[in-house]
Amino acid sequence: LSAATLRRMELSAQKSAVYADDFLPLVHRRIGETCTDPERIRAMRRHASTAVNVARTVADGVATCYAQGCRRYLADVAEPQAKAFADLVSESGVQLLQAAVNSSAWLCGPTLVMPHVDAATRELQLSAIRPDEYDARRGPGRSLLGVLWRCADAGQWVHVDAVAWTYYDENGKPTGERVEHGLGYVPAAVFRSVPEFWGGFWGASAGPGLLQASIDAALVYSTMRYFRMVQAGFLTVVAADGEHVAQGSSVTEVEMPLHYNGPASDIRVDVLSRDLSVDNFLKDIRAIVAFQAVQHGIPPSEIDFSQDAGNWGALSLSLRTEKLAHLRGRQVPHKLSAERDQWPKVADVVR
Repeated sequence: LSAATLRRMELSAQKSAVYADDFLPLVHRRIGETCTDPERIRAMRRHASTAVNVARTVADGVATCYAQGCRRYLADVAEPQAKAFADLVSESGVQLLQAAVNSSAWLCGPTLVMPHVDAATRELQLSAIRPDEYDARRGPGRSLLGVLWRCADAGQWVHVDAVAWTYYDENGKPTGERVEHGLGYVPAAVFRSVPEFWGGFWGASAGPGLLQASIDAALVYSTMRYFRMVQAGFLTVVAADGEHVAQGSSVTEVEMPLHYNGPASDIRVDVLSRDLSVDNFLKDIRAIVAFQAVQHGIPPSEIDFSQDAGNWGALSLSLRTEKLAHLRGRQVPHKLSAERDQWPKVADVVR
């Protein structure tokens, strides 16, 4: 895999991690990049949080092609053929995958769906493959000549070409397992959300903006938690001659009394509040969310970001029906094309 391919896969993997709410290491890294004092970095990382997830919030609000389900059927065929196809659809488990494939295609980039028959159960299965998990060799007419897929769960690599599936261990050494499918093409359908016009085959649908916004918002939120922890409570300031302060008296522990045996006029005790308002932090987070929402076709009026004493910033998108239909309509032609490409491949694999 080339350096450019590895960079592309890493960017996609980071977006995938954000959607899975597993991007705390990215927040830790950003803290190390923005802070210089080692002790401050360690303290900030202890308070790091992924509670604000911009990418997932926006993706779940926009990638909704399958929100109302999907009807797959063969038109103008006899009942036995229609039933056979319906059985394939049911056995494939596509209903469990379709929403995730939509989110992956919109946020991470072109996502593959590859049909295969399980060797143990002899049942049809569909594997959804994110763009950080595969590389592809492409031919004319957007055809796939070969796919190299890293199947991390199984600890192996799978190479699929027009003839067979060939398996390698996690270190890339052949296992000797090779299963011919004999189709004459690679049995994989490409699901995308934007045309290849933007960035070619690998053009990420959402770009790096949502990834950066998620890390930025998490950094602001983590900073807020850090400052609220270190500045919570009150600060006691004592101005007095230290010789008159009785031994054992505490000037730092608020529950301990302070004994002073000099004139009362020679001592001054001030109790200062250090409680930090969260308003400025939440305004910063809201601005980050609003910028990304507008960039992806969501008006700021559709964003509900509560800020009050009982709610520190619950983030949600409340899209009107007509706006949701517009955002969905831009993606549907790509999904429809992929669905129509997928099911003949499914039938060929089973046959």
